[in-house]
Amino acid sequence: MIVNKKIEAFIIILIIAILTVGSLEPIFAKNLTKSVKEQYVKILKENLSKSVEEPYTPYFMIADINNDGNKDLLIGGFGRYYDDRSSDIGAVYINKKNKVVKGKFYTNNDEGEQTVIDDAMSRTEYECYKNYLLIPASHLFPSYYGDYWNIFKADKKGNFKLAYRRSIGHKLDTDEVTYDICEKAVNGKLTEVSVEEYEKFAVKFKKVNSNWRKVTKENIKKAMEKS
Repeated sequence: MIVNKKIEAFIIILIIAILTVGSLEPIFAKNLTKSVKEQYVKILKENLSKSVEEPYTPYFMIADINNDGNKDLLIGGFGRYYDDRSSDIGAVYINKKNKVVKGKFYTNNDEGEQTVIDDAMSRTEYECYKNYLLIPASHLFPSYYGDYWNIFKADKKGNFKLAYRRSIGHKLDTDEVTYDICEKAVNGKLTEVSVEEYEKFAVKFKKVNSNWRKVTKENIKKAMEKS
């Protein structure tokens, strides 16, 4: 069968287009500007020297975590805690139109007061939805361990404030679930909500398109080349 040359050309173009689209990064993974790269490299090199002096290993992640189209920088010092949470060097640097702003993580106490937390991050897969960031974590206690899913909401200043939390406790010996509590921040105070309400919101989140890298000269160079 002889194929019309115009149809043949169209098919070739269509195939190329499909392959190209399939290889593209998600829309939020735009290239970093030279100015932002320089700022990120400076921050990362400052943390590179800390790995020799302190009992933890710094890791970093470059990804758009507030869905504004710009890739941000997260740094966590892992190793000091048994559950691989970030140490007090944990920080998030938000890329706001070529200006890098250091953000903070906040949680709520029983009185509704917001407190800065240094160990909000853990070396695990993150998920995001609009300007919300979900960070899973696990904590080990003498007789049980707890799994946590903390959902933070980013504000205009680049800070992340706790919006939702799910906590599930397990017995160490039997792995039996001892509690499953879902909470939502309302007017600064954590209020218990149903599992159904939490899951209805959490199901909207998708994995952040990035992974943690150890802070080394080689990884810094590779990250800047790919970003």
